[in-house]
Amino acid sequence: MEKKQPSTVHITAYYPPHIGGMEAVAYEIAQELARREYDVRVLTSDVGAEGAPSHEREPFYEVTRLKSTEIAHTPVMWSLFFRIFFLPRGTILHVHIAQAGIPEIVLLAAKLRGFAFIGHYHLDVGPSGSFGALLPLYKKHVLSRTLRHATKVIVLSDEQGDFIQKEYKVSKNNIRIVPNGVGKSFFAHEPRTTHHTPLRLLYVGRLAVQKRVERVISALALLTVPIELTIVGDGEDREKLENLTEKLALTNVTFAGKKYGEELKDYYRNADVLVMPSDIEGMPLVALEAMAAALPIIGSDVPGISELLQDVGILVDTPSPETFAAAITDIIEHPEKLKILSRSSLEKAQNYSWEELVGTVEEIYKEVSI
Repeated sequence: MEKKQPSTVHITAYYPPHIGGMEAVAYEIAQELARREYDVRVLTSDVGAEGAPSHEREPFYEVTRLKSTEIAHTPVMWSLFFRIFFLPRGTILHVHIAQAGIPEIVLLAAKLRGFAFIGHYHLDVGPSGSFGALLPLYKKHVLSRTLRHATKVIVLSDEQGDFIQKEYKVSKNNIRIVPNGVGKSFFAHEPRTTHHTPLRLLYVGRLAVQKRVERVISALALLTVPIELTIVGDGEDREKLENLTEKLALTNVTFAGKKYGEELKDYYRNADVLVMPSDIEGMPLVALEAMAAALPIIGSDVPGISELLQDVGILVDTPSPETFAAAITDIIEHPEKLKILSRSSLEKAQNYSWEELVGTVEEIYKEVSI
């Protein structure tokens, strides 16, 4: 008789239809595991899930959106501890870490019940908002302890693994690398051979302080060549960015708002270059999606972006409006680079299919089940 796959519960602050990289990763892994007949449950908040059911169930896959209150960019899921505490014996807890509080609640329940606790570390978020000053203290005294007590810690890259060891004193033996991936539906059939005039720049992501979208908007004000910028996404900085666009009298910037599914893929297909002006990233799904769409990328030379774009994109050292303007000007003046970068993007994206990467997650599950 074939052995039944273990029960796994993914705990994540947010989940689709809420937009974000962590949400997409949790969704893709859960779906792929369900296809492999793991018993997969997702516990998440109802924040940003307007219109989605509080409970949905498919074969091997179940999502429960818990009633929550968002405080300082973190959803408080009031019933989370009890939901975890009463799970069946032998359940594997896979916690997606990017917000404070949730990993600690899950760890407490895991210790009391003897569950395996896998901490999936997505991004070292910097302080912001009214409680931002407390974040360094939380990381030093609380998150570090949580990560050290995890059965295993998943990181996105060697670079991030080194950071976790140094910053949080996590044992190298407990760290496993699982890069972010991209779904089959994003892949282009072949590299791009032409581009538009004016050149079409695309930004996709949250409009938040660490994304530094104002760098690209301000860069456009420095350019004299024909160019267009489309901004896909939403967030707390949208009004500020729209005001900046108006202040600079730019008529070539479009705020498209949130986009999903095929509509989002159409934005990738219709663009010429993706821009990523962030100060920090984990392993940005947006970059992987753009690479799969054979889209050249100009990005900040910062952790999370530099490792992914090495040899396949244009990395901007000392990111600023001036340095981004220079990078954009260079690619317009040397259009042959677009064809080379398009081919390199598509080729590298082949290494990041979820079908391959979830196999590594399975190996980790086997380790913690022994």
